[in-house]
Amino acid sequence: MATSRIPRGYERNSNLTRSFLEISDGVRPALQVKPAQYLPVLNEDNYLNDWTVVSAGQIVAVDPSGFVIPCNGGVRQQLVYTSNDVGQTVDFDTFNGGQTLTYVAAPKTTTNYVAGNRPIGVAPYDYFQNINAGFNSANPTALTKYTNYQIQDKVAVLCDYLIEVPVTSGVDASGKVNVGDLVQSDINGNFTKWQSPNDVAQIVGRAMQRTLVVPVDNLDKVQTVPGLGLSGSDTGGIPQHLYNYTNATAYAEKLLINIMVA
Repeated sequence: MATSRIPRGYERNSNLTRSFLEISDGVRPALQVKPAQYLPVLNEDNYLNDWTVVSAGQIVAVDPSGFVIPCNGGVRQQLVYTSNDVGQTVDFDTFNGGQTLTYVAAPKTTTNYVAGNRPIGVAPYDYFQNINAGFNSANPTALTKYTNYQIQDKVAVLCDYLIEVPVTSGVDASGKVNVGDLVQSDINGNFTKWQSPNDVAQIVGRAMQRTLVVPVDNLDKVQTVPGLGLSGSDTGGIPQHLYNYTNATAYAEKLLINIMVA
């Protein structure tokens, strides 16, 4: 004869041990990370007047304090601060896990070295400078910049995706990257060919295709204002991520890379 059982309520979970929690998929893991405050600035957004510290497509790692930084391929490096960092960027030489911070006082190369690191993925968009004061401290008044402003609360990392990047001098620095080649980060977070006996933990993906850069989808017929950085007549129909604005010309070749970090 079947019997009924009455649920006992919440106390039934009181003696259960849990060692697992599902967080997210692995394409863009739900990481709680921000860019390190000591990263030298790269480019200023002329609309927001904020600086970027990591460029879209750059390979990134995490430092011992848990901040996102460019990957350096396992080679320790010094940071170079320019006049744009003066009074704007936290000095790495005084950085102590984010608890002891001072601004860069003059252009310089740091005395301290960023330790060699390993890739965790690729930046899917530009990371802006982390200027929110005291977000990671019990004493925020002693830390930097603003208490009421942060353009990016946290940033995402791309770990498993097909991306397209231009072939630059850095990409071929350690030998021409061909279809099927494994790729890793160079010292500046750019893609370069992985070769034995390099550490396999530095592998960030595989080249799937290498082709010439050509105009696409009649973009050359779309009128764009010169200097705005938009794909169209200003770039000769070349997508903006494949156009070298420094030299006002398109990159010659492009790579499709399958990111496979996670």
